Amino acid sequence: YIAITVYFVFKSRNLCEKTSQYRSKVIGYLVDILSNVLSIKLFNAIQWEKAILSRNLNTYNNAYQQRGIFFIKLV
Repeated sequence: YIAITVYFVFKSRNLCEKTSQYRSKVIGYLVDILSNVLSIKLFNAIQWEKAILSRNLNTYNNAYQQRGIFFIKLV
């Protein structure tokens, strides 16, 4: 019982840490976009920023779903 519990605790901790790192990255990127909105408009980099934000959001979403699926299977 203890070995199984330890396994699931470490796995869930790793999934939660990974998800929180991706979330921090997405929020940091959003703050960066908002603080540089004038530069983005001036240099016509809107599509570039959208592509990077979309990629970061997809990465976060995948990590969030993996974590959710793990906890659903755990119950």
